[in-house]
Amino acid sequence: MKKLSIFFLALAIWVQGAAQTSLSDSIVLVYQQYFILTEQNQKLMDSLQRVNRNLGDVNNRINTISNDLTGSLQSVNKLTREDLLTKESRLQLKEDRIIATSKFIKSANNAFDALDAALAQSDYLNDVGQLNSPTNKDLGFALSDEITKLVEEKIIKADPKFNNKEPDKFIAFCKTLIENPIATSLGQAIPAISAINAVVDLVTSVTVREQKVKVEDFQAFKTSLTKYINHYERLAKASYDFNTNLDGQRVRLDALRGLLREFTLERVRTLYPESAGSLDATNLNDLLNQYYQPEVLEKNIEKMLRTYDDSKGKLDYQKALNDTRLDYPLFGINQAQFIQQELEAITTEYVTSYELYHKRLLEILAQSKDLSREPAKVDVKKAELDGKLIRLIETFRRNVKIKEVNQSLRAIPAY
Repeated sequence: MKKLSIFFLALAIWVQGAAQTSLSDSIVLVYQQYFILTEQNQKLMDSLQRVNRNLGDVNNRINTISNDLTGSLQSVNKLTREDLLTKESRLQLKEDRIIATSKFIKSANNAFDALDAALAQSDYLNDVGQLNSPTNKDLGFALSDEITKLVEEKIIKADPKFNNKEPDKFIAFCKTLIENPIATSLGQAIPAISAINAVVDLVTSVTVREQKVKVEDFQAFKTSLTKYINHYERLAKASYDFNTNLDGQRVRLDALRGLLREFTLERVRTLYPESAGSLDATNLNDLLNQYYQPEVLEKNIEKMLRTYDDSKGKLDYQKALNDTRLDYPLFGINQAQFIQQELEAITTEYVTSYELYHKRLLEILAQSKDLSREPAKVDVKKAELDGKLIRLIETFRRNVKIKEVNQSLRAIPAY
């Protein structure tokens, strides 16, 4: 279409010059002018295309710069917000750790107190302890009665002349020794065994001058006592092993309580450096009550942070983060974990010690039926001890609350 327009323009020029030139010259001229105009038009179109391309490049660059600028501004805003949020979250993490740690220490200390109480007394142990008494009849026999009967049957043998015609006096002495035994050595500290040994010594001193008492009679008397000696020795050995386990747990508990105190002391000294020097002799309960109660800590930390408010009342997070009083060592959580693990281990061992002791007692009681004049009483005693052990363990776990300790540990944020 553009070429056609150029052609008509050239034709108009030719008409104007037709009178001056010949027809052939005019046609040649028209074509020359047409080609000249065509060439000029092509150059003009090329220039316009180059300009358009340049304008497109410029627009693209402008758009790119604009997008880059917008992206940069967004990144700056994002970084600013993230930086602010990071500082805020870091500060909150510090505070959460301190408060959560105080709750963990509080629950751990309560568990220590419950363990102390459990190790100090036990209705179950008091009941078991009575079985060692020479006069106890819970198993259907009393050692005092059995020994005096053996003395009468094996030694006195209804001899009215025994002990210078005073057999009743001799029996009375035997009963006194049995009911009030005197331990002459550490190995004889078991009441029943001490009673047996005391009676044997008395019988020995008297029978050597009794004509009617033969050596075989005295030997039969001692042999008859053997089953009782074995019974009470088994009871004593079970009690000894059990108490040894409890003693070991007491030692571990005392050491662990000391560790908890040092752990608490480190946290308190960090929060209250001005009081650090006066805390060396402070016991754990006083440390907790005066400095490390969760409610008190929250108020004190809030008061501490308010000192970093700027003129507009906004908290300067960086300054607050730099406050060393809020520092929490990386190994702090590891220390808390160790305390929890040891506490749980002692708790488990305490229950296990009772269960093992109880198992041994039941075996001993089953064997005691051979000694008993009323074997049914042995079963009654076993059922009674079963019930007391169950109550003991339930009460112990309820008081120690080891699950609460574990939950309070998990509440301490690691990151």
